[in-house]
Amino acid sequence: MIQLMGSAQDGEALQLAIDNLSNEMGKVYVWQETNTPKEIRIDPVSGLDPEFDRAGLRALKPLSELREGHVA
Repeated sequence: MIQLMGSAQDGEALQLAIDNLSNEMGKVYVWQETNTPKEIRIDPVSGLDPEFDRAGLRALKPLSELREGHVA
């Protein structure tokens, strides 16, 4: 915020500040609610949501342990 406020009067400084902040933040993903269920249905026997992709979650968990610059 301070960087943006300080550069608000100069267009080039503002663009440089925005570029620096974008580089610092990295890639941003936007969630699109196209196939997202509006409600969660829980199976009374198992207590789990039958539509939840557990295999996909298990596949993503090891990726969350990776650090930037490391290769699996």
